[in-house]
Amino acid sequence: MNIIEFDAVDHAFRHPDQPAQSGTLLEGITASVEQGAFVVLLGDTSATSAFLRLCNGLLMPTAGVVRVCGIDTRDQTRLWELRRLAGMMFADTDSQIIGATVAEDVAFGPENLGLAPRHIQSRVRDALQVVGMDKHGDEATHLLTQAQKLRVALAGVLAMQPKCLLLENVFATLDPTARSEFLELLHGLHRGLGITVVQAANAIEEAVMADRVMLFRAAKMAFAGALSPLLAGHAWPGLPGLARTALASGQNAAGAVARC
Repeated sequence: MNIIEFDAVDHAFRHPDQPAQSGTLLEGITASVEQGAFVVLLGDTSATSAFLRLCNGLLMPTAGVVRVCGIDTRDQTRLWELRRLAGMMFADTDSQIIGATVAEDVAFGPENLGLAPRHIQSRVRDALQVVGMDKHGDEATHLLTQAQKLRVALAGVLAMQPKCLLLENVFATLDPTARSEFLELLHGLHRGLGITVVQAANAIEEAVMADRVMLFRAAKMAFAGALSPLLAGHAWPGLPGLARTALASGQNAAGAVARC
């Protein structure tokens, strides 16, 4: 069963004052993501971000149809439901942290669902425990490290009990150790909860353990499938040797990332 479906989707942007800065981010994209899959998006950052934002209803297709959890993203009456089911984490984590304390931030989403206080507290407690931040509930969010903020943002999304996680280049501000640990956390959630993950990545090492990858070039999807044939058939300048080694030997991807 597909949780995300793109049917001949284009997305173009038009700058109202500077036509020269207008352009097409995605063109003719037909693709699907199966429920429970872990998919990594590679290639043009503008295209991968547009793909994720189309899944969350933050952008609308210029042409074609996007369906997530069976919802047509153009249906304005179901946008809140869509964004609950397809929780998104942005590259700028600070923009996603709005609560004064960790617990307050994670509670924001469930509070907007109108849940009873005891249910909100339960969701906050469970989400913080899952991301390893259960001992930090009373801490001020502005004093957290970037790695901790990322975990809190993830907890806030998980507290909404989504069917799908959408991650927009969230590793950019992390050091190699924190990146490794967060990648392990994501794969643990994927295995333990069966949640669908669609992650945009800047480094190909982040895709070693993914079920599938999608490669975007010049607004088009250049490849979709397992990582192995992509590496065998395409040149990737600067690809760390350890990533190839991890792929060949099946060793833990997070360890390879930490050493690169």
